Amino acid sequence: MPRVTFTDPEIGAVGLTERQARARGLRVRTGSAPIASSARGLIHGPGNEGFVKLVQDADRGVLDGGTSVGPAGGEVLRTCTRLLWRGAVQRSVTPLRH
Repeated sequence: MPRVTFTDPEIGAVGLTERQARARGLRVRTGSAPIASSARGLIHGPGNEGFVKLVQDADRGVLDGGTSVGPAGGEVLRTCTRLLWRGAVQRSVTPLRH
């Protein structure tokens, strides 16, 4: 279930957090990127601090969760939600840009 807290900055999440995945005994891999280095961060300009973090089940290669903190954090989760719902594997996620 996607969830967003409309604060400044927005905080959005879908699926499992890293902590939740590890608590379930999953072997996880995570990846994160600063929003400032993305096209969205460039367009947003000043105040673009934040990050996007993805959690993957390392054994199955499937996306298990995503978190976004920053400007329009809830909007960023639209893509994560679709990928999670589809059971996306890393090879289908890697070429995506938001």
